[in-house]
Amino acid sequence: MEACKGTMPADDENVDALIRSIEFLRTGTNEDHDKAYALAKKGSENSELLNASYCSFWIHDKDSKRGKEAFEKLTKMAQTDNKVALSYLGAHMLGHHDPRGMVLLKKAVEYNFIHAKHTLALNYSQGTFLPKNRQLAAEIWEKLAQENYPPSMHELGCSFYKGKGLRENVILGKEWLTKAMNAGFKESFHFLRQIYKDESGLSSIGLASVDTVPPTW
Repeated sequence: MEACKGTMPADDENVDALIRSIEFLRTGTNEDHDKAYALAKKGSENSELLNASYCSFWIHDKDSKRGKEAFEKLTKMAQTDNKVALSYLGAHMLGHHDPRGMVLLKKAVEYNFIHAKHTLALNYSQGTFLPKNRQLAAEIWEKLAQENYPPSMHELGCSFYKGKGLRENVILGKEWLTKAMNAGFKESFHFLRQIYKDESGLSSIGLASVDTVPPTW
């Protein structure tokens, strides 16, 4: 693995802006995801946060040498309260039914890391490692959606559409789902495709066919 090693400090303000850009890009189309990966990889030797971001792309590849190395590096970086490492390692641990991940995730939330806040809301919505509170989850997603974070726009749209955590509002649900789709969020495309397929009104959002997915996805 080329990075995931000791790094030199970089300008915090510039790094935070770059980390935020990466977080938004990585949730979009395949092209956007590749851009996010390239940005993280390029900056990984100059910033611990960017190094953690780069490693986070590999943490789920647990059976590979690169994936195992990424996990080890993120574990070490989380011990220094690296917010990116805390968030992605915490989410990874929760995904493997390890409740200790919630401690890491909440630390990342304290650092105002958008991925951590979104993931925390998911746990409130699902009631997995936190008491189920769909209203609180929707409130968190609404704040993040106002920042145009695609995963939260999608979840807010679903919350409105299904009436979970919010009063059901199909129109607002479709609006937020469409915004997320236009930002490149694939799950919103598929969700809307099914909605409009069921309603036989697919053309109203400009999707040519229920079987067509934009090639960049």
